Amino acid sequence: MAAVNHTRFQIVNCILVGVQGMEEAHPWLSVPFCTMFLLALLGNGLLLFVILKERSLHQPMFFFLAMLASSDLVLCTTTMPKTLSIFWFDAKEIAFEACVTQMFIIHFLFVAESAILLAMAYDRYVAICHPLQYSTVLTPSRIAKIAVAAAVRAFCLMASLTFLLLRLPFCGPNVISHTFCEHMGIARLACADITLNIWYGLTVALLTTGVDTVFITNSYVLILRAVFRLPSRDARAKALSTCGSHICVILMFYVPAFFSIFAYRFAVNSIPRPVHILLANLFAVVPPMLNPIVYGVKTKQIRDRVGVVFLQARKQEPPGSPLLAFPAGTQDDERRSAFQLWSSGSSPSSSLGPWSSRLLFPPPPPPQPPLPSLLQDQPGACGLPMPMPPPMAPNHSSFEPITFVLTGIPGMEESHTWISVPFCLMYALALVGNVALLLLIATDRTLRQPMCLFLAMLSVADLTLSTVTVPEMLAIFWFGSRKVSFDGCIAQMFFTHFSFIAESTILLAMAFDRYVAICDPLRYLMILTPSMIGKVAVAALVRGSCIMFPAIFLLKRLPYCGHSTMQHTYCEHMGIARLACADITVNIWYGFTTTLLSSGLDVVLIALSYVVILRAVFRLPSKEARLKALRTCGSHLGVILMFYLPAFFSFLTHRFVHNVPSCIHILLANLYVIVPPMLNPIVYGVRTRQIRKRVLHMFSRVGGMCC
Repeated sequence: MAAVNHTRFQIVNCILVGVQGMEEAHPWLSVPFCTMFLLALLGNGLLLFVILKERSLHQPMFFFLAMLASSDLVLCTTTMPKTLSIFWFDAKEIAFEACVTQMFIIHFLFVAESAILLAMAYDRYVAICHPLQYSTVLTPSRIAKIAVAAAVRAFCLMASLTFLLLRLPFCGPNVISHTFCEHMGIARLACADITLNIWYGLTVALLTTGVDTVFITNSYVLILRAVFRLPSRDARAKALSTCGSHICVILMFYVPAFFSIFAYRFAVNSIPRPVHILLANLFAVVPPMLNPIVYGVKTKQIRDRVGVVFLQARKQEPPGSPLLAFPAGTQDDERRSAFQLWSSGSSPSSSLGPWSSRLLFPPPPPPQPPLPSLLQDQPGACGLPMPMPPPMAPNHSSFEPITFVLTGIPGMEESHTWISVPFCLMYALALVGNVALLLLIATDRTLRQPMCLFLAMLSVADLTLSTVTVPEMLAIFWFGSRKVSFDGCIAQMFFTHFSFIAESTILLAMAFDRYVAICDPLRYLMILTPSMIGKVAVAALVRGSCIMFPAIFLLKRLPYCGHSTMQHTYCEHMGIARLACADITVNIWYGFTTTLLSSGLDVVLIALSYVVILRAVFRLPSKEARLKALRTCGSHLGVILMFYLPAFFSFLTHRFVHNVPSCIHILLANLYVIVPPMLNPIVYGVRTRQIRKRVLHMFSRVGGMCC
């Protein structure tokens, strides 16, 4: 019987549809994936830079880690740009040859990275079970042979896979339900039997990553057996900690990878398509993002050397920003010791030796005896207590300080560089999100509605709040630029609290907007006229100014007797007031009263408005109408919780709770000024139908212009 003759031709282009079934959510899915991609680039690039620069890290384990970082960089760079272009610009077309090339690189890197993880497991086995032979077993030539073997093994297996794919006839369908090209996605487009491709891919996966997993497990069984035979408990804990980061990386790499391999072959119809695609994307970006973080946190040598690299960078900063200037030829260990002595407040003449005459500004003074009062801070678990002014003595020489010194997060100085990474990314997202929202509302006439205008006001307040605080915070984390002028500190304090009060007023106005829209919809446009919205904006500005101007005068009237070190990342009212050598009771109660009469009263009125809203909603006869009405308020409630909870926690603990560690208090204060500005545009974009539609329309237009 004659075989059916398929019309065979070469596909010119393939269509990658993205996350099938979640097309409307593509712009919002892009936010976490873009953030993780940036973290992966930054973390792995920094790791490679440190390992290449520091000769003390030219050891077998760190060479393997450099290979892993290189593999991670290529893996996420091969997949994420195309994924983001689909999410942002609807650029779904990809040439068939480019699709096959992307498939080859992805699977090649997967097999090569599995070999690197096996080599790292062998490295830990030799280091723990045969430490005396470590340097003779893992020589530079052997490490190079391992790298070549990993590349050759992956190339041979993937070249065969590519030829098996290119031999297939393709008869027309060119749509791949994925965000990037991979073997089975392309093979399923063929109009021929692909059993050979299925079993070859499965066999390769089992004989490479499967066998690698078995050997890795066996090595750790031997490691654990050797570890638990050690007589000292501390020695056992130290040996296990050296393997902790490696085990974390193995789990992050293999679990989603094996899920994707088996789900694509044997559970295509039982697992929802979006779940499978999202997990495949997470496999391509989460391990590259977390590997440098895990190794940076768990590996002491890397943690120390990163600190030294940034300390060296400080030495070359312009005068005024470094803490210490070191003579030429100073060793890294000496430099780090001198910096630790400086930060602990040691005497320059007795402790810093040759650096004592090279201090660019003096070290912070030793802690002074605290002022006995209700507001005295207790030492925290994370670091030093909040500094209190020295006891008042009669006839102090009062003067206005020229500069204040912001210490950052006390007790976590060594982690400042790592803490800066998420804060920098959140600040960048806050800027992009709020500016995009303002541009969208300003250019689209269909969004000139009361709720969207209130949202524009909220974006302006968020931009002001984050821009006033975060750049100063990052300057401390990155460059040690801790000095701020007295007037600059007062100005930063004013705008920080002013933005908070104005934003609280806007949230109250948005709650009133929802109340009118749900409880009195026929009069909505009559009540919330453009003139009324303008009056609300002016009222928010006047209210914030009237409350904060007296706070400036209350701070200016205080005498300051020389103590100028503030344990925070930005200036705020109580932080400045605590540096005075006078009674600050008026400042305490003025701040407490104004907060209760502004933000506290706003919270009460917002709660009352939502009680009335919920009562009206649950009286609606239709279940769909009730759900629709509740959805319109969901985004607003989310913003309210994100804004008020950390703010009130910071406010109350600063005045009445003194057993909260300083680092916890300051971290929450930093999150309160950056997390709401970052999430507000995302929350409103997802939950507000008009904005979501206009954003999708804008992206579709941009994608059409690019194509």
